[in-house]
Amino acid sequence: MKKHTNITDVIIENINKIGDGAFYYCEEIKSVSISSSVDTIGNLSFAYCSNLTKFSFDEKSKLTTIGKYAFLSCIKLKSISIPSLFDSIGQYAIIVQV
Repeated sequence: MKKHTNITDVIIENINKIGDGAFYYCEEIKSVSISSSVDTIGNLSFAYCSNLTKFSFDEKSKLTTIGKYAFLSCIKLKSISIPSLFDSIGQYAIIVQV
C-alpha cells in the first residue's frame, strides 16, 4: 500500500501480522488503531507516515514484536504505549529524522 495519500484513519483487526512495508509512505495517515489480534508489526510498516499523530492498541493487545524501522520518520508521533506482553523491538524501530 505504498504512497497512498487518501487514507487518514486506519483500524486494523482480524489479522495477526501487519506486513513489512504495509503502510510505507502513506503520508496522510493521522491515526492507527490496532486490535488485540495483532501480535507483530513488520519492518517499515509505518515508515514515513509523516502525519501520524495517534497510534493505539486494544487494551487486550497481544503485540509481542515491532520490526526494524517500523516507525521511521513518523515525525508527528509523540508517544506510543507499548502493550504488556511486548517481547522484541527491531533495530531503529522508532526513529525520527528531521
